[in-house]
Amino acid sequence: MAVIKDVAGLAEVSVGTVSKYLNNPDSLKAKTRERVERAIKELHYSPSPLARSMRTGKTGLISVITPNISNPFFVEVFNSIRTNAVSNGLTATLMTIEDDFKVIKNYLDNISKNPVDGLILCFVDQEQMIDEYVKELQDTLPVVLLSWDIEMTRLNRVCIDVCEGMYKATDYLLKAGHRRIAYAGGYSDNRISAQKFQGFCDALKEAGLDADPKLVFNGPLKMQNGYYTARKIMDMEQRPDAVVAENDNVGLGCLKYFSQCKLEIPDDIALIGFDNIMLSAMYEPALSTVSLPISDMGEEAVKLLREIIDNPSVKNRLTVLGTELVIRSSTDKSAPVELDF
Repeated sequence: MAVIKDVAGLAEVSVGTVSKYLNNPDSLKAKTRERVERAIKELHYSPSPLARSMRTGKTGLISVITPNISNPFFVEVFNSIRTNAVSNGLTATLMTIEDDFKVIKNYLDNISKNPVDGLILCFVDQEQMIDEYVKELQDTLPVVLLSWDIEMTRLNRVCIDVCEGMYKATDYLLKAGHRRIAYAGGYSDNRISAQKFQGFCDALKEAGLDADPKLVFNGPLKMQNGYYTARKIMDMEQRPDAVVAENDNVGLGCLKYFSQCKLEIPDDIALIGFDNIMLSAMYEPALSTVSLPISDMGEEAVKLLREIIDNPSVKNRLTVLGTELVIRSSTDKSAPVELDF
């Protein structure tokens, strides 16, 4: 296997010149560059990632931290980051924490033992962790936060306006004539859940309504909880005529139980979710939802991280991405099912 000295000898240049070519070919004169190119091709030379890392201090690796991968949303987000990382000369590795503060604290405390060029935190709802660890960490390691929290100013971040997205979903149901609307969400002490619920309440208030505590259901953002929530709704004497689910997992769980009860959807009860995971379109009836720009999230997060890696002085940069309402048969029988993948 050829090494850099072999390329230098065949091209009749110094090892330093070959190194210059590998890192910045335009810095060489055209004739010199051509000689190095010919030698590399003739010897089938491929630069060693380890050697390059030793020269530049960069590994080309970035770490991506997500709460879990049981939620398909986080899988789709990571895939977007991974794809965009490759096109930016980076390799993304995945770390899941299951919302466990001790796990992420231990990982961040020891991140220097697994050297990476940067870190992307994906929707990690740990304000204490961000204040105590990440804020300090960004002084030594490029960090980008993918978040729902537009108000945060402590980090470079790409944010989704989820309050606006949930407002859109609720406003759509209100304009369709629904008045007794249930909310199936996460725990009230979760900042992300609180922002989404605020969007729900804002839409109701604008329509002259208040959120009925009897129609607000809190729990884990999993399909099982949506299923159990729908069971509780079916036991009510006066059932709601629509349900807004904080994410598609919960919405699909509701749909499953309502379908088992032979309810006509959306005539008996309408449902709308949040995230637009692939399964929401594949289900029957297809779930109306709020679509998040997952592809744009990955692209913007990697682009910002690449910029910080190249220029560590970039601080407190914010990119805000919007949401889009996707109407399917769980709220409108006549809505076409478009499989955009």
